[in-house]
Amino acid sequence: MTRQFRPEVVQVGTDLNALAGSYLHTVIRRDWQACRTCALPVQGYPHCPQCSTHLHSHLPLADRVGLLVYADKPASQAYRTMYGYKEPRLREQYEPVMRALLAVGLRAHFACASALAGTTDSGWAVVPSTKGREVLANLVRGLSRNPDSEVRVAYGGVVPNRGLNPDSWSVESDQRMPGHVMIIDDAWVTGSSAQSLAVALKQAGAGQVSILTVARVLSAEWNHNRLFIGTILPTLPYDWTTCPWTGRECPEPLGNR
Repeated sequence: MTRQFRPEVVQVGTDLNALAGSYLHTVIRRDWQACRTCALPVQGYPHCPQCSTHLHSHLPLADRVGLLVYADKPASQAYRTMYGYKEPRLREQYEPVMRALLAVGLRAHFACASALAGTTDSGWAVVPSTKGREVLANLVRGLSRNPDSEVRVAYGGVVPNRGLNPDSWSVESDQRMPGHVMIIDDAWVTGSSAQSLAVALKQAGAGQVSILTVARVLSAEWNHNRLFIGTILPTLPYDWTTCPWTGRECPEPLGNR
């Protein structure tokens, strides 16, 4: 069954496709081997080396990871968008695309994460900037239909880098923790920041955690990425209706079950 989206969401998706569809590539699960967590191209393994390291930590990671588009560094327009929207001198150029990506990701697919979690008791949190920037958080707050459902988190002063460190983030204690929290991040490079926050939220009482990342960054320095970027990535269309959690059609909403 094909999911029906609200007309205003369809309009944003249509406009985004016209504006940036020529250089955006949706993370779609097809017949190539990709990490089951972060969709990085791999060969012969279920997970990439970084996600394998996270799994071997035995810490309570996110229950699911959703990714909207690929962004190959350093020269692609998608990659420039992921970093340009935060820079004051470039914001006017790149922020409209970033806002639209977040809009379709949140308003079209937040319910998908809740459906997969099996609950409507959902909140959201934004991965804090280690540099004190509020650009991403303010974009998400401006798009949220339920601003009171934000789970307040802050930077704890320790950069996660490539390893998991839930102490990188502090979760405010004077708030109700919903059963399911969706973490929103702009770019997944190693996934350590978002996964560290997932651990911190679970340790603070969240039953399930989903991660929604706008862009899965690919570096051509890794051989598997180089082949993927050169042969498969150009063939992937941009399709905002693709569920970031399943890589295919959206799950049936809870209200329809």
